[in-house]
Amino acid sequence: MKIIHISDLHFPVTNDKTECLVKGIIEHYREYEIKPVLILTGDILDSPGYSDDVFIKVKNILHELKLDGYKMLICPGNHDVKRNGIKRRRSIPANKKKFNQVFKELLCEGHNYLNPKNDLLSFPLVHKISDVVFIGLDSMSKNQKYAKAARGIIGSRQLIKLKSYIDQARKEHPSCKIVVYLHHNPMGYFIISKLHTWGTKLKDRTSLLNGLKDTDALLFGHIHFDKRYSSKESKYKINCIQLSGGSTHGEDTGWTEIDLIDFSSKNLMINV
Repeated sequence: MKIIHISDLHFPVTNDKTECLVKGIIEHYREYEIKPVLILTGDILDSPGYSDDVFIKVKNILHELKLDGYKMLICPGNHDVKRNGIKRRRSIPANKKKFNQVFKELLCEGHNYLNPKNDLLSFPLVHKISDVVFIGLDSMSKNQKYAKAARGIIGSRQLIKLKSYIDQARKEHPSCKIVVYLHHNPMGYFIISKLHTWGTKLKDRTSLLNGLKDTDALLFGHIHFDKRYSSKESKYKINCIQLSGGSTHGEDTGWTEIDLIDFSSKNLMINV
């Protein structure tokens, strides 16, 4: 099985790049009888404060992928639920409900596993597609303490459920592969300049990483470029750790393709 990983579309700020990205993916895999599973790790929008027309427009663009046979999995990012990613926490619940209302119909259907709800409010979100169990996390689940920063936290409730779901999947399907995806980057800070530190110090990232040993892939976005953390994979005993936050940023537009047979990954870019 192959995975397409995209993130941080920041629609509509990135202009027409989201539409170009979708068209590029569809054209690239046009001859595939079975399409890759597509994982979108948040920040679809640049702000939840846009009009309904903006929500519907980007949903319709992404819906072309579902119509073309792609099974889609989604988790929210900080910009999806907080205006410009940093508004006070009181806006989060209402914005999450709107995010769910608009984008839940993009989720693949008929593959729910362990968690019966197929919406974007009930995390961890678990799907089993072929011999792969996909577990999505909401890293904005309890972001109150960091309400004015683009940092994330998963929370003890999700971490407990995550461990339970992984254990149960391994028990019931010993040969299955396990892929975990979230928005915030659990690898640490990136220093952009002396005055600006950009990135995430996911509050419970140590607990998350320790709980993912011997899983197969960890996917995330939030930082607007692409990076394979090969040096961290042996440390955490995860076969593939991939940041794919550059989908609609920079001169080119593209996605990361991950092969779950040999865990190879490559960036595929199109000119815009």
